[in-house]
Amino acid sequence: MYLSSIAVVVLLSLLVRNKWLTIVLFGGVTWFFAAFRDLNLGLFDTTGGYYLLFNEALTSSLGEVVSDVFESETAFFKLINKFIQGFVGSDYQAYIAILSFIYILCFCIAIMRFANEHSWSGVQITIGCIAYFSLVYFYSYTMLRQFAALSVLIAFAYPCLRKRHSIGFFVSVAFAGLLHSTALVFLIVYPLCVYLPYKNKYIFIALGVAALGSLAPRIVMSLLVSIPIPMLQVRLGYIAHGIYEAETAGVGYGTIVFLVLFALFYIWRRPKETDPFYNDLLWLVSIGIVFQGWSHVIVEFYRVAVYFIVFNAFILPERLQRIPEKNLRMISMISILGILLAYGLFVSAENAGVVPYAFCWDVGAWPC
Repeated sequence: MYLSSIAVVVLLSLLVRNKWLTIVLFGGVTWFFAAFRDLNLGLFDTTGGYYLLFNEALTSSLGEVVSDVFESETAFFKLINKFIQGFVGSDYQAYIAILSFIYILCFCIAIMRFANEHSWSGVQITIGCIAYFSLVYFYSYTMLRQFAALSVLIAFAYPCLRKRHSIGFFVSVAFAGLLHSTALVFLIVYPLCVYLPYKNKYIFIALGVAALGSLAPRIVMSLLVSIPIPMLQVRLGYIAHGIYEAETAGVGYGTIVFLVLFALFYIWRRPKETDPFYNDLLWLVSIGIVFQGWSHVIVEFYRVAVYFIVFNAFILPERLQRIPEKNLRMISMISILGILLAYGLFVSAENAGVVPYAFCWDVGAWPC
């Protein structure tokens, strides 16, 4: 189901080579899958905690929801639920459809904005869209609050980072943090990107730090325990109570290898001096590698890694554009497109638990 639909999108995009057609096709197909899926797909979050949160908002008055905004981590998201319920009432499937539309719309606006700024071709936009699809899209089926936060980061915080608008950046990240506190980790990218020009050696440092998650998980855990950050300590408490898993050494090795190969491609034949746009993206994907590596210490760190891994969708097309030899550039594009599709369908989709696909109207679909 996924393969045939995305294959049609890719084929039409490559044949027509129209930027807007690519965005509309990609956005439409991915939204259709997300909006009309059987909600049993993926982890239990969508039919578990988020469904309870939806019902809490439904049975609470607007005043009660507003008064609770700064009292709990989920309260601001509950306020958004209340707003959407003004359109869909108690229809949870319609609510999921609207949330999915917001997530995909924010990404499509962001990728189109940068495509226009950097004169990307339709092929490059296709690769950026497929990178999003393969690396993070399937996790949006269950990570509802985190993808709401991610949408704010890519649509607002990242543009402010690029333009060095510090106030806009910090306000955007703070807003994303109200949706999910883990988004506050994005604050670390501003000083790195603004004050520390990226050097190729940093990718190898990131690889070494990420490797500690597998080679020395207890050292990493002792380091995390000593960091007095409330949202981190709360999640360490979840581990102590068995809610989160620790030392999951076998989780995500396919993903970390994939990210490492791409990172090495990004610095291949890279000039010593590159523009801030490219440097910022290198920092973002490097941080993503570290958090993905540390998901072998605390499995939930892969959720934090998503905030950074998504920017592969921006740096991949840009890197391909910078290959001067036309034939090499074309071979690279075709190869990367194939690798992305294979990874997305055979690794990412499996990890997210969204295969085989099922529609909400299929027999046995939620609620069943």
